[in-house]
Amino acid sequence: MEHQVFISYSSQDKELANRVCAALESAGFSCWIAPRNIQEGADYPKAIVQAITAVKSMVVLLTTHAVASPHVLSEIGHAFDARKRMLPVRLLSSNLPPDFDYFLSTQQWLDASQGFTDEILKRLIEAVSGSLVGDHEADIAAQRRKKKFLVAAAAAVFLAAVAILGY
Repeated sequence: MEHQVFISYSSQDKELANRVCAALESAGFSCWIAPRNIQEGADYPKAIVQAITAVKSMVVLLTTHAVASPHVLSEIGHAFDARKRMLPVRLLSSNLPPDFDYFLSTQQWLDASQGFTDEILKRLIEAVSGSLVGDHEADIAAQRRKKKFLVAAAAAVFLAAVAILGY
């Protein structure tokens, strides 16, 4: 099964991450979350990199534990480099550390610093839905461009063949 959303979180926030995962999956999205989606005996970092590469979007749960985690920072950095859509949920009221700010400064985040409510969860589901719809529309536009290119290439080959035969 192809996963649509990668959930990045600190292991200390596992309960919150599982809640987010359950809500997204109840809304019809396929989520990749560690350690659930890592097979026993698998190379953990390799599995994470492969998952980030394969998904469309990443939900980042920004807590005090997460911003202290080099693993969460590595996941965000990889998603940034892979140009993945990141949907940060900010659960802390303090400023982000500079290394996190570097990757997330251009991202619109959900502010849950006053508490992770059902309203925040609803808005997250809407944001994930919007990011995946945008990806789908971009895929359709790319398919149309490819089709136009193939038609133009076929026409050029046909005209070249007519010119050669006429010569």
